[in-house]
Amino acid sequence: IVTPGLTTARVAEMFPSYIAGLARCADKLMCISTSTKNDLDVFLRQSGQPLPNSEVFYLGTDIPLDSTGLSPSPHVKELIDGTSYIMLVSTIERRKGHDTVYRAYQRLVEQGVPDLPLLVFVGMPGWGVDDLLADIQRTKRVSKYIRFLSHVTDCELTLLYRHSLFTVFPSIYEGWGLPVSESLTHGKFCLASSAASIPEAGGEFCEYLDPWDVPLWTERLAFNFSHQVGLQEKENLIRQNYKPHTWLEAASSIVSAAEALKGT
Repeated sequence: IVTPGLTTARVAEMFPSYIAGLARCADKLMCISTSTKNDLDVFLRQSGQPLPNSEVFYLGTDIPLDSTGLSPSPHVKELIDGTSYIMLVSTIERRKGHDTVYRAYQRLVEQGVPDLPLLVFVGMPGWGVDDLLADIQRTKRVSKYIRFLSHVTDCELTLLYRHSLFTVFPSIYEGWGLPVSESLTHGKFCLASSAASIPEAGGEFCEYLDPWDVPLWTERLAFNFSHQVGLQEKENLIRQNYKPHTWLEAASSIVSAAEALKGT
């Protein structure tokens, strides 16, 4: 509803009536961020719909962290065995901003940045990215720095986080921003988008950039690549102070909200 150009026409046409119908029949709406709740309230007011009681709860990030005895796939093993890399964890689709970080890497290659880390896209290809993927494949000077991983297990993802320099998340719009809070849960700094709910997910522990600003992403990537001590200090701050939300807490919020509606 907020960014219809970033999804398929069918979905963009369907959602306004879907959300309006939800508002008319629901006793309570559960929102995964304050940003989402605010966007929902604006839409309902502007479309003349009722405003049911709503509540914010946060998604959990506690995936298995114990990788003891794991035999990772050859592609994952190749990366974690001494390769320098950053990663973007997300389905590859237009909304997630893969194009922004790819264009930034183009500029870094053109600038001759030495010892450029690999850029790893962890996630399945989605819709609307055929041109981007073809562009990456054709641009050999840049594509040699890019890796694609899909069908990654939770334990393999834990290993990938653990051995990465840091993560990036240039998404144009989110309801929450699970890859951001997930990165922090693993103690990894995230260079993130400043859009929508993402700063809510990352709090004080991320650096936020306009998701459309390719020159700025280029500059800040280069800066963080060349300031390893600063990255370590950011990781220390995250590990000492970041408090992740759990899936048990998320589930409890939903169950409690449902229980409170009994007899109403």
